Amino acid sequence: APPDYLRMDRNAPFTIELRDVSFRYAPGEDDVIRNVNLKLGDKDSVAIVGPSGCGKSTLMKILIGILPPDSGEVLVNGTPISSIGLSTYRSMIGTVMQEDFLFSGSIFDNISMFDSESDEERVVQAARQAMIHDDIAQMPMGYQSLVGGMGTNLDLQAGTIQCRTQIGGRGAFPPT
Repeated sequence: APPDYLRMDRNAPFTIELRDVSFRYAPGEDDVIRNVNLKLGDKDSVAIVGPSGCGKSTLMKILIGILPPDSGEVLVNGTPISSIGLSTYRSMIGTVMQEDFLFSGSIFDNISMFDSESDEERVVQAARQAMIHDDIAQMPMGYQSLVGGMGTNLDLQAGTIQCRTQIGGRGAFPPT
């Protein structure tokens, strides 16, 4: 369980902050993002806009913990996500990315974001909240159906399994 100061009270203030964040995809390449400072509150609605290739998706992937910054830090309520762990951090946020992308693995793996501690009840609850459970249940292998590079592409409500699993409050998975 997260420390008391990170427990999610729906009425408590919540911030995500980038401090001097820089990122490049490979050593020797130019920074895609350089010295970005940004603070978002739980009531904020933000649009990240710009021309193709300017780093919008990269910025979002850093914000949600998919990519670690090369320098700087990502903070939640003033605490670095490295101190609270990615699993705890991801249980606090929800994201809908532009791409409907599924990682190679099972539907269960994608919904749980490959968290080895996820149980079936929580995954099914997330799928129900995303309104894709009935479609998954009708598949021959159900939640163990392979998707991404290992299996088929899905058309489940626009294919947004991974992107819609952490919705409702601060995560489809209720705090433990």
